[in-house]
Amino acid sequence: MVIPGYASLYELSRAQEAAVKEGMVGRFWTLVHWTNWRVVFPFPRWHQERVAREAMTELQGGRPVQLLVTNFPTWELNHTVVAYAYRLDRAGNVLFTVYDPNDPREPGRVTFDRAARRFEASQLYDTHPGPIRAFRMY
Repeated sequence: MVIPGYASLYELSRAQEAAVKEGMVGRFWTLVHWTNWRVVFPFPRWHQERVAREAMTELQGGRPVQLLVTNFPTWELNHTVVAYAYRLDRAGNVLFTVYDPNDPREPGRVTFDRAARRFEASQLYDTHPGPIRAFRMY
C-alpha cells in the first residue's frame, strides 16, 4: 500500500508519530465508542466467515481493509488494524498481514481458521495468541 508522500503506513507512523498518536483518542474512548458496542454480543461463526471472505475480496481488488479486532470479554485486545495482504497456508487457512498502529515497526498477523470458522491473533502487539473476533469497520 502506498500512502502519498510515504512508502508505507510504517514509514508514515515513524515520520509522523506525534500526529498519528494525537489522532488516537485513548483507550477509554475507544472502548465506549458506538461502533464498539457490538463486541458485547455473540456473533455466529458464519458471520466471522463472511468477514474473512469480504476482506479477501477487498484485498484482491487492491483495497486495504480496516478490522476491529477483539477478544472481549478479556480487556486485552480492542482496537483496529488494517489488513493489506493475505495468503493461504497449506491447510487453507487465511493469513492476513496487518498494520497495527500500536506496533508500526513490523507487520502483524491475524489468521482465519477455515475449519473452526474463527479468527485468531497470531501476531498482534501486546496480545496473547488465541481466538479473537473481527468486524469490518466502514
